[in-house]
This record gives sequence, C-alpha cells and structure tokens, in this order.
Amino acid sequence: MDASFALKLAPASVQAIIKRAAKAGEAEYLALKNKIRVARLLYIDETSFRVLGRNWWVWVFRSDTDMILIVRNSRGNNVLEEILGKDYVGIVVCDCWRAYIIGAFRSVEGIIVYETLASLIATWQLQKLDIKKELHRMLTTNLC
Repeated sequence: MDASFALKLAPASVQAIIKRAAKAGEAEYLALKNKIRVARLLYIDETSFRVLGRNWWVWVFRSDTDMILIVRNSRGNNVLEEILGKDYVGIVVCDCWRAYIIGAFRSVEGIIVYETLASLIATWQLQKLDIKKELHRMLTTNLC
C-alpha cells in the first residue's frame, strides 16, 4: 500500500498500527465514556455516513465539559445503552429520534416529559427563539 509520504506498508502492518493505537487510547476512552455516563445534562445527536455502501453513524455525546464521538453501524437505542447504561438518570437534549424515545422515555412519565418538551420546542420555534439556548437556560435554571 502506498501512502502519501511514499511509505510502503502492507495491509497487515496498517492493521497492527491501528490495533496498537486503539490499545494505547483505551484507558482515556473509558475515562471519557464514564464522565459522559455520569453527566447530569447531555446533548446527543447522530449523523450518518457511508462505508463501503453501508450506513454508519457518528454519535456525539456532549456535556458542558466533555464530548465523545462514537462511530457505530447502528442508529438504535443499543448505542445509547452502551454509552449511558440502561439506568441513565440525567437529562438528554436531543432531536427526539425514536431511539431516544424508546431508550430514554420508556415510562408513561417519560412520554409526558417528551410531549411537554416537544410542545415547548414548537412554541420556541414559533417565537423564533434560539432553541438550544432556551433548553439550556430552562434545564440549568430549574434542574442543575
């Protein structure tokens, strides 16, 4: 394999380098994932990209102090459970994709919360307010 710096590397060598880099960063990755898992307020979003003709997603989990990007071949709530655990009790600000609703709002109380937030967001949109700022203001003022 020819690289842009005129290095000649076999595919097996590239794979070995990638594995070593992943192992070197594993402790930092796990520490960051744990910080995200215990954050009281998270902003989460995902976006797709193609790999060899198949959809993959980059998930962004951001607190007020930390951020982690997760690349997975799934857009489902399994990614939320992997990163946050099944019992996450913090607040998630998201676009209400169904994975969040199924994953985070499993109870009747959760559905009421979802409907309330959806109504607030719709109202703020009509008022041409900055939704992110309004959510942050509301959540930090009332809950944090």
